[in-house]
Amino acid sequence: MVRDNKGLVALCLMLAVVIFLVDSFIPLGVAGGVPYVSVVLISLWSPKRSLTLYITVLCSVLVVLGYFTSPSGGELWKVLSNRALAEAIIWAAALLGLALKKGETGIALAETYLRDAEPEKTSPRLILLCLFLAALIFVIDLFLPLGVAGGVPYVAVILISLWSPQRSFTLYIAILCSALTIAGYTQSPVGGEHWKVLSNRFLAEMVIWTSTVLGLGRKSAEAMLRAAHDTLEGRVEERTSDLRAEVAERKRVEKELQLTQFTLDHAPDAVYWMEPTGRFIYVNETACRTLGYTREELLSMGVADIDLNLPDGVPPEMQEATKKAGSGRLETEHRTKDGRLIPVDVMVSFIEYDGKEYHCSFTRDITERRKAEAALEEQLHFSQTLIDTIPSPIFYKDAEGRYLGCNVAFEKSIGLSKSEVEGKSVYDLAPKELADKYFEADSVLFNNPGIQFYEAKVKYTDGREHDILFNKATFTRADGTMAGLVGVMTDVTEHKRAEEALRESEGRLQSVLENTTAVIYVKDLEGCHLIVNRRFEELFGVDRESIKGKTVYDFMPKKEADICTANDWRVIDSGKVLEEEETLPLSDGLHTYLSVKFPLLDAEGELYATCGISTDITERKKVEEALRIEKDFIDSAINTQSDTLFVFDTATGKALRWNRAFSEVSGYSDEEIGAMKAPDSYYSDEDLQKAASYLESLQEKGAATIELDLLTKDGNNIPTEYSASLIKNDVDEPIQVISIGRDITERKKAEEELDHSRRMLLTVLDTIPVRVFWKDLNLNYLGCNTAFARDGGLDSPEKIIGRDDYGLAWSKEAKTYRADDTKVIESGEVKLNYEEQQSSPTGEALWLRTSKVPLKNGVGEIIGVLGTYEDITERKKVEEQNRKLSQAVEQSLECVVITDTEGTIEYVNPYFTELTGYTFDEAVGLNPRVLKSDKQDGAFYEELWCTIKSGKVWRGQFLNKKKSGELYWENATISPIRDESGTLTHFVAVKEDITERMRAESKLREKSEKLDMANKDLHELTMEITRIEETEKKRFAELLHDDIGQN
Repeated sequence: MVRDNKGLVALCLMLAVVIFLVDSFIPLGVAGGVPYVSVVLISLWSPKRSLTLYITVLCSVLVVLGYFTSPSGGELWKVLSNRALAEAIIWAAALLGLALKKGETGIALAETYLRDAEPEKTSPRLILLCLFLAALIFVIDLFLPLGVAGGVPYVAVILISLWSPQRSFTLYIAILCSALTIAGYTQSPVGGEHWKVLSNRFLAEMVIWTSTVLGLGRKSAEAMLRAAHDTLEGRVEERTSDLRAEVAERKRVEKELQLTQFTLDHAPDAVYWMEPTGRFIYVNETACRTLGYTREELLSMGVADIDLNLPDGVPPEMQEATKKAGSGRLETEHRTKDGRLIPVDVMVSFIEYDGKEYHCSFTRDITERRKAEAALEEQLHFSQTLIDTIPSPIFYKDAEGRYLGCNVAFEKSIGLSKSEVEGKSVYDLAPKELADKYFEADSVLFNNPGIQFYEAKVKYTDGREHDILFNKATFTRADGTMAGLVGVMTDVTEHKRAEEALRESEGRLQSVLENTTAVIYVKDLEGCHLIVNRRFEELFGVDRESIKGKTVYDFMPKKEADICTANDWRVIDSGKVLEEEETLPLSDGLHTYLSVKFPLLDAEGELYATCGISTDITERKKVEEALRIEKDFIDSAINTQSDTLFVFDTATGKALRWNRAFSEVSGYSDEEIGAMKAPDSYYSDEDLQKAASYLESLQEKGAATIELDLLTKDGNNIPTEYSASLIKNDVDEPIQVISIGRDITERKKAEEELDHSRRMLLTVLDTIPVRVFWKDLNLNYLGCNTAFARDGGLDSPEKIIGRDDYGLAWSKEAKTYRADDTKVIESGEVKLNYEEQQSSPTGEALWLRTSKVPLKNGVGEIIGVLGTYEDITERKKVEEQNRKLSQAVEQSLECVVITDTEGTIEYVNPYFTELTGYTFDEAVGLNPRVLKSDKQDGAFYEELWCTIKSGKVWRGQFLNKKKSGELYWENATISPIRDESGTLTHFVAVKEDITERMRAESKLREKSEKLDMANKDLHELTMEITRIEETEKKRFAELLHDDIGQN
């Protein structure tokens, strides 16, 4: 801001004169001179500090003159002290104002500094000191006659408060002192005219606030000075650093220039700088050494002197192309001083310097590279021939998954040539569903470089899907970046079929859970076992009941137990399936298990346990480790494959190359193999005759396969399958044979086992009483067992092949049979255990129980129907007899009860329910003792059980009790039932209700007893009558005698 000095000077002079006049004619008392401070403060608006000094001097003189001219009264010492105080205030204001102006340009920086600086707090001691002094001055002002000077001492308190780092504190103290000054006006005992006292109190207020403002301004100025000082130091330091960096950069550039010149002079490549005409203007030492010229000689020459392909120098079109692209490259030949031609690789760059155009070329002698390329080409041809000889399909891809090449076996497997494969992806060669799996596996391998093993389906040219074991490994470039992968395909279809056949023959007698080789276990969330399978018991030597509630720490080493527990917690925390390998030390060594662990959830979805299935993959890990050694198929194919490799000269039979496997299998040392002749030294006479025809076929076709027995040093014969290729020279003459031999001992054993299993299966089919047959989709027979052939009227199963049902004994039922077959084939559903009739060769009607299922091939396609049936004619007859017998028992008016050997009821007939009141369901499971009435003693029942337990029939009578409690009599016959081996299995009781008969007999006995009693009474009466008669006869005789005697 530009200020007008003339107006400001006029204003200051006018105010100074007005104050002097007021001071001279109005009795202002001791306040005279202090208002001049306002004039000094106004003068500070001038950009010139000299103006402020002049105004200050003027005001100071006017204060002194006012002392002599002012009419103010009062004590002399007070007036002088206030005039001196006014002088001090005027000069203090001037000096502080000028200091403030000096730091005006740094105000913004100071404010920034103060704002960024960490705020400091006021010391409690300083606060107490200021409060104490303010209170002390106020008390003195109240009780001592300080006169008009009351309030001015508070300035000392304000000046002390300026020691605080907080400006707000000084402001608060100023407010306090101002308030105490006003309060002291009403309480101080100082006398004098009222207007003088009031004006001096007002003057004290001005002094207090002037000192406050000036003090705070001083603090701001100090802050500005500190900020300016720090800024200046920073700029000086920054500039110093820049200068040091410039000096260091200059030294570095000079050193780089020296290094560049040295590098160019001693570079391994020849460096030439040339003009557009082709004339050399600079050559390095390598160029001189390569061509055999001195530097002076080359600088007098041009491109045409050393390059025969450029006799006229660099053509304009080549210069223009290099200028446009910035650089160019070509391979040519340079002529040395002694006339030799050397192949060179030239990198040319276009350079424009100081307005002129130049070409700079870096030329490298590639003589050795050409030789290396030729050797590499020969090595690649040998490697490709070697790869083509390997019977397993091999392929290699780049980092984008595009095929770079393959061997002959791979070409045959997919039916395409190598040229048709190169540059293609898996989606160009395989169906999408299979290509997706191959692509995903490749992606996993590229993301995790190393070795990869997995099995997948591959569709061969024969249209069938084969089970293939893929062995892949990544390979890198010289700089360590990913270059691609190489894969080897091993067809395990036949191996898997052999395994499947063996599993099917063994699996009929084993349950999946209890006999699996996997270890299965369930744990709660605390790691305590809940369920384990039999393999778990065998592995750790524990019982499944005793293991419940125990953790892995009870039977595993702590290290392995910690790993297992950590994996369990990973499943619990994540709630997801975990597949992890775990290693356990067992009695036969260290075993590796592939553990699949997953959470178990209850009906509410809450996790309550974990389940683990651990499969012993020790052998698989060993196989993986063995296959890992073969990852570099070019450099390590010879010595890392398990197949034997043998290369010999066709003319001499001398061994040229062999791998470690051949040495180990044959048992011969390298020296012995080198001295032996192939193939005479390694095979029997019989195999040598086969080998001779094999070599003839090899020369005709270039490749052949044969099986021979390799004769080892210790006299053993090892069955070996050989795949060989013929190597020819430039004139198409055979010079070498590469032979890859594979030990097929195990395969021979597997074939023998498979043949044995097949023959055993045929034996089983011919032995079992069930008839078995299978048909094709046209319902023509493909085969059957012997029993089925006999039923059809044929004497052997071979004669049924190709026939249909109309040509067999059951031609009447053929239509029905074929309808059932068609339904099973079309629906793909099984039809089990249904009964049907069939005509025998003799015309007899037979009953069959038949089952039919779809017949499928290895890929799940229905190719016919498989059926079995058994002759149940005799069973039907027995069932009919049993049915009649059952009806007789059910309708019998006698009670029939069947029990086991312990007396538990298993069957009762309807009459039992009618008699006892117990229904069939109520009676089954009870013991006949529920019918006991306790009217017959224990000896009775003991005699009964002794009889029937000994296998004899018991007959007798029971007084039993019905369900209602009513007693009844029954006459029972209990017979034992024995099985085919004669063992007692059941008892059958046939009982007749004789209650009414027993009642009739009881009544008859009562009547008989009564009749006997009557007869007895009659006899006694007869005897009495007889006695009386005898007495009367005797008395009559006596009377008669007396009468006669008297007469």
